[in-house]
Amino acid sequence: MAVDPNVTYARFTDKVAIVTGAGSGIGRATAERLAAEGAHVAAFDLNLEATEATVAGITAAGGTATAHAVDVSDESSVQAGVAAAVEAHGRPQVVCNIAGI
Repeated sequence: MAVDPNVTYARFTDKVAIVTGAGSGIGRATAERLAAEGAHVAAFDLNLEATEATVAGITAAGGTATAHAVDVSDESSVQAGVAAAVEAHGRPQVVCNIAGI
């Protein structure tokens, strides 16, 4: 299916999505697309500054997102990130593991 950039999609309205690697590249594009389709995005990345830039773009476009500094190679970091995401948005229905680790 081709995606028409002029059409508003709402497949993820009020769903919570965690996206790892959201600071750049495919992770950023995925976070932005999910938010554009209505998801509340918890953006995870090692680089908090880059992740905050992703979140700023999402919120400027009218979406909702939070930035979280998470090292996906560290279990306690992931647990803390998920707990923060749940607190901010509720239980996730979508998880996109895109971090390049």
